Amino acid sequence: MKQIALLVAVVTYAMVSACASTPTHIDRTRGILPWLVGTWATEGSAERTVETWHVGTTNGAMVGTGNTTRDGKVIFTETLVLEERADGVYYVASPQGQPTNAFPMIESSDAHAIFEDLAHDFPYRITYTLESHDVLVATIYGRANGKERSASWRYRRMN
Repeated sequence: MKQIALLVAVVTYAMVSACASTPTHIDRTRGILPWLVGTWATEGSAERTVETWHVGTTNGAMVGTGNTTRDGKVIFTETLVLEERADGVYYVASPQGQPTNAFPMIESSDAHAIFEDLAHDFPYRITYTLESHDVLVATIYGRANGKERSASWRYRRMN
């Protein structure tokens, strides 16, 4: 009897955890991750990175752009899309000069999202964490030259 109760508890916990980790309802007017909407910029560096996100016109999809400048010149740019597909939510990145890659969302909450494609080398994981209304941290993880690497950007809300 104790084994059955333990099994029921484990299965219930797994089901609740799975439901909590991915969005079950997307407000089509506010977007897939409404807390990400806005313009975000890094501060205090010779390089400046700006990400801008807005709600698109289709099913709550979100469209983003990322630009990094150094001494006033653009050195990197990418187009980003958050979209719902039949099998889940995807972060679709189209970085300058590189192939487009879609990263499935594996976890999300009101202030955190993780996207992961372990078949991709760098990055294979992308995370966004809203630390406060005005502070967003984005981190990428991956393998480069056989070593695990990561990079983070600490953004301040610009609007």
